[in-house]
Amino acid sequence: MATPAGPKKRRRRAPREPGGLFAYFDAPEARLADAPTVQWRQTIRRRIIVVVAFLTLWTVGIETRLVNLQVWQHDFLKGYANKQRDRMRDVLGRRGDILDRGGNILATSSQGHTVYVSAGEIDKPKEFAKKLCDALNGCDNTPNLIERFRKGIFTYVERKTVSEEEVAAVKALDPPLPGVGFEREPLRQYPNGRLLAHVLGWVGTDNIGIEGVEATYDGIVRGQDGQTLDMVDVRGRVFNWQLERPSTPGITLELTIDSHLQYIAERELRVAVNEHKADGGTVIILESSTGDVLALANEPTFDLNKKKLAPEKGHRRNRATQDTYEPGSIFKLVPIAAALEQEVVQLDDQFDVSAGSISRDNWGGHKIDDYTRYDGSLSVMDIVVKSSNVGAVQIAEHLGPDILYEYAKRFGFGQRVSTETFGFIPGEGDDGPEKWTVPTEFPGESVGLLHPPKDWKPVNIASFSIGYYLSATPLQLATAVNAIANGGVLVRPRLVRATRQNGDRVELLPHSTQRAVTPTTAMMLTNIMEEVVKRGTGRNAAIPGYTVAGKTGTARKYIGGAYSATEHRASFIGFVPSRDPVFTILVLVDSPGVATDTGGAVAAPVFKRIAEIALRDSGVSPTTEPVSRIFARRRGDSLPGVPTTPLPAPAYAPVAAVDSESLRMPDLSGMGLRRATRTLTQLGLFVKVQGDGVVFAQRPSAGSAIERGEEGVLQGTRQMRAVESSESHP
Repeated sequence: MATPAGPKKRRRRAPREPGGLFAYFDAPEARLADAPTVQWRQTIRRRIIVVVAFLTLWTVGIETRLVNLQVWQHDFLKGYANKQRDRMRDVLGRRGDILDRGGNILATSSQGHTVYVSAGEIDKPKEFAKKLCDALNGCDNTPNLIERFRKGIFTYVERKTVSEEEVAAVKALDPPLPGVGFEREPLRQYPNGRLLAHVLGWVGTDNIGIEGVEATYDGIVRGQDGQTLDMVDVRGRVFNWQLERPSTPGITLELTIDSHLQYIAERELRVAVNEHKADGGTVIILESSTGDVLALANEPTFDLNKKKLAPEKGHRRNRATQDTYEPGSIFKLVPIAAALEQEVVQLDDQFDVSAGSISRDNWGGHKIDDYTRYDGSLSVMDIVVKSSNVGAVQIAEHLGPDILYEYAKRFGFGQRVSTETFGFIPGEGDDGPEKWTVPTEFPGESVGLLHPPKDWKPVNIASFSIGYYLSATPLQLATAVNAIANGGVLVRPRLVRATRQNGDRVELLPHSTQRAVTPTTAMMLTNIMEEVVKRGTGRNAAIPGYTVAGKTGTARKYIGGAYSATEHRASFIGFVPSRDPVFTILVLVDSPGVATDTGGAVAAPVFKRIAEIALRDSGVSPTTEPVSRIFARRRGDSLPGVPTTPLPAPAYAPVAAVDSESLRMPDLSGMGLRRATRTLTQLGLFVKVQGDGVVFAQRPSAGSAIERGEEGVLQGTRQMRAVESSESHP
């Protein structure tokens, strides 16, 4: 039988031996005597524990951070490191050239020096900037440079405009400035300075076109930019670079502009503006049959090569396409065209203008006066020839708003005269040609103002008939009158006629056309305009030997809510020769200094001077009062070079067949001077023309070796036969 368990006895620990590790603490007297020492040891133990825990946590944190950086953020940090070391930089492509119709360069690109600073923070940015700018003969914005140097930002100091001497001066600095680098970038240059400034526009430092043709065709002229990879050290200094993608040049444009005519237009316009103390002016020359813009001049103008363009925005504005104005009496051709086309009037119909003014009860007290009062009646033709406002109003009242508005639209008013232009860039491989398109050749072109018929009041019909209550650009007006020169067909003006790339020339399609009036109406208007020049307000535009058709205009300016009695625009437009037009020319002078300076007194003489030079230099034969074909000479005298028999057909080599390596002067005998001039221009010669008609002498002689840039002289004459005479009649 089991014995019940009794209470459990605690086993007693054997007493410690004196001494040992804990002997000191076991001694009661020790604990009482050395209590501070015991606390110190406990403090040390706690601190050791804290330090060990901290080191453990720090080690775990470091390992966690390393895993995060090396594993989870590996790709990001690698890219960031490359970004700090590697810097991609664009290499600007060379812009294509811009040429005139003869192949003369109007805009081209060369290599200009650029200075940049690629360094970390600079200790003394002010001193750094001073040394650098002194070597560069000054900087544009020194405070901005100093701030960028202080922040260590990559900075272009001067782009494309640094000379070789300035580059050498920077390199010669002792000690050398850290982080300063040099590169060559395309620099746009305009060999003719001011010539054609408003048409060409200009290019910014980033190689992007601004205004004009440079902006309109920027997409194909600029080309493709390349890229380089710069490798920099910790201070941002480039120590190596490599080309990632090469740049490709842009397409070359061939304009319709004739540089010689452009120069003449600008020169004569400048003379007229200065002579009459005017605010400005515009001249436009169109090739009548095609609508090609041969010259477009504005005054004031500016120099495209200046480092800083004209500060006055008005100098950079293309007045020919952006400014609108009320055309005045020139516009009378439109309601007269409508009246003749609709057979509302005939040329010999008479209208009473003897009152010298006209008013109606529903005009609200308005009255329209004639500049000169005429006695009795004037025919429809004489109303235009003498520019009678009273007669023009009476004719317009037979038409009404709807018909007047319709014919204004037919002649291109109230709309852009430029249309969409497109072409193709040859592609490589299977890509095929790439199509390019520009919506308009004249950026910023204004459509003018043409009120719809529903908004017209009775007095507006009268205002409209004499060129008010609407506004138009000079280019619109030139295009409208050119429709009369073309037998009633309105041809949209064109500025670019071909593109060139890799030796290939691609002709652009001509712009669209629309019929404004019938050929019969156009001929009647031509007859009227001829009389304007013969015996009307445009007599100062008459050119001996040629029939000229034209119309004057003197339009008062609307200032401060009323028409000014002193401020006006004087204009003249015409085409010549009138029966087979070659040139259509508009001259506009804005605010001549004298109130009596009318279109006939101010603008018509400018037209005459420009047209005379254009006809002569183009070899257009006179159409009236031909010089006698009989040429008299003393017996025994010789006439070298003057043909005594009918001139032979020209025997010259087509330009495309001429060997460019060994150019030879073609035989131009018997060729019209205009065609001969074009032939030599295409060969790269500077042509000097003497006389008119057809070529009978030339220098260099046919077959001679020639070089581009030489001067060629053409002597012209009408086909003549030499007749001997007695010595008594020299």
